[in-house]
Amino acid sequence: ATRREGPDIAPIDEGLAAMREAGTQAPLALAGDLLFHRAVLEAAGNEVLRAAWSLIESTLRWSVRLKGEAR
Repeated sequence: ATRREGPDIAPIDEGLAAMREAGTQAPLALAGDLLFHRAVLEAAGNEVLRAAWSLIESTLRWSVRLKGEAR
């Protein structure tokens, strides 16, 4: 997100911290992952990426679900 502004960094950091804290707890890790990716999309300031958020979110959710079923 090279177009980011100062306030854009905090949500990105929060998402990273949430993923670190969650460790291997999939639901918590997913929440942090979603927060992180949404924050990066917002910081990019790109309307096309923002419009693609629902697809990206669905893909991340399915990825976690499929990984859980594979265990």
